[in-house]
Amino acid sequence: MINVKEEALKVHCISQEYWYIRRCRCDCGGAWKVVLQKLGSSATNPDVPLDTICCCCSECNRQRNFAFDISSFFPPTPRFMKLVGLAGETADESLRQALLQAAWHNRMDLVIDAIEKFIQSSDTLAIDYIEDAIRWFQQSTSQNSG
Repeated sequence: MINVKEEALKVHCISQEYWYIRRCRCDCGGAWKVVLQKLGSSATNPDVPLDTICCCCSECNRQRNFAFDISSFFPPTPRFMKLVGLAGETADESLRQALLQAAWHNRMDLVIDAIEKFIQSSDTLAIDYIEDAIRWFQQSTSQNSG
């Protein structure tokens, strides 16, 4: 088991995990380099999927593990699937396909709904991530068109 000393941060996509790590610095000021990424679950709640990213400082080689609660986008747990009457690989694939299809057809509605939920729940980390992503896309678009 990977040792994580801090509470898992709730994130909404994998790229948000890496964005967060890039924003953090080691005590010496060095940037964190990803060494290992491991999928698991919370020790206190096995139904909460965690993505743990083990990092090493680029300057002093200090180790740090970042834990992320990925329950907002990771597939439902087998226990959850049993509770709602969807069991087995076929049900998992059917649910995954249905979710992907819904996301494809309702992308903007989903984005707006997600932003509203982030604001209502005061999820400032998610809001910061979205703001940085918008700035990046704006810069990328203006560079490509000019």
